[in-house]
Amino acid sequence: MAKLSPDGKRMPYFSWLDGSGDEKVETEGVSDPAGRFYIAGGTTSENLPATIGASSVGSGGDGWVARIEPDGRLGMAARFGGSGPENLFGPALDAARNLFASATSLSADVPVTAGAPQPASGGDRSDALPVGFDRAGALAFSSYFGGSGDDMGRFVASDPARNRIALIGETSSRDLTLQSAAQAMPGAVYFAVFELKPAAAAAPVTPAARN
Repeated sequence: MAKLSPDGKRMPYFSWLDGSGDEKVETEGVSDPAGRFYIAGGTTSENLPATIGASSVGSGGDGWVARIEPDGRLGMAARFGGSGPENLFGPALDAARNLFASATSLSADVPVTAGAPQPASGGDRSDALPVGFDRAGALAFSSYFGGSGDDMGRFVASDPARNRIALIGETSSRDLTLQSAAQAMPGAVYFAVFELKPAAAAAPVTPAARN
C-alpha cells in the first residue's frame, strides 16, 4: 500500500502487508474522512498479521481486511475463512466505520453470526457471503448466500441510513433464494440487499458441514 501527496511528489508511506504465502487484492480500497485506508483481499499465508481483538479464523487460503492509519501504521488486520479457500472483495464503510466485504468461499465451515439469513452452505460448490467487521476487526455479520451451483460475491455497498448492505455477484444456481425479484433467471448476475440488526455484533456460530 502506498499513499501519495495531492501533488504526487511525496510518498507519506509505502508499506507491505504480507506473510509467508501469497496475498492478492482484486478490488479498490476505500478511505474515510480522516484519511484511514481500508483494503480487502485473499491470502494463503498462515502468518498474515491479525491485530488484537480482530477475527483470526481460517486455515490458510483465507480472506482478509485491513485498515491503514494516515501515518502508515497498521490499525487493524483481520482474516476470515474456513477449511477451504476464501477471497474478500470490497470493502465498504458505514458511518460508524464498520467494514463490510463480499466473499467467495469454498468452505462449508466458515463462521456465521447468530440470526444469519442463510446459516449453512447452499450446496457442494462455491458460495457468496456478505461479511462485516467492527472497528477492532471482530466479526460482526456473516451469512452464506448461495444455492446448489456456483455463487460468487464480487462487490459490496453500505446503506448506513437504512442499516443494510448490498451485494453484487454471479450465480449458476437455479435454486438461489429470490425475493421481490425483477427477473428470475438462473445463471446470471445477482443483486441482493441484506438488512442488518441494530446490534450487528453477535457470537459467531459454525454451520453444520455439507453432506
